[in-house]
Amino acid sequence: MMQISRKDKEKIIESIKKGRIDAADISFPNLIDDIIMKMNRKGLIKDLTKAFKDKRKKNKHIPMENILALSIAAKMKIKTSLTDIPYAITDAELLSELGWNIWDTERDIKKGLLEEGTI
Repeated sequence: MMQISRKDKEKIIESIKKGRIDAADISFPNLIDDIIMKMNRKGLIKDLTKAFKDKRKKNKHIPMENILALSIAAKMKIKTSLTDIPYAITDAELLSELGWNIWDTERDIKKGLLEEGTI
């Protein structure tokens, strides 16, 4: 099953026909990712971050909301290692909604596609 996660599907199909789509990702439905998405849309994750003091001194490139969303997903998926947390969310739509992107479109190509904070 392939789902286009945009509201204007005709525009996306036209872009595919014209060769303007650079990449596509297949996403499989997952109940836990759906729960995290619903929590994010309702503002619950942002509210939960108020309960935790951010003790990081220097590297705050990854927002606390993202760390919390990953940690909740990891716990619900029974991932017990801290090294599993960054990979707990694999749903492309949820990653996009959380603002995670491999490409930084505002960055000069000569400086490279990635910098600290991009996932």
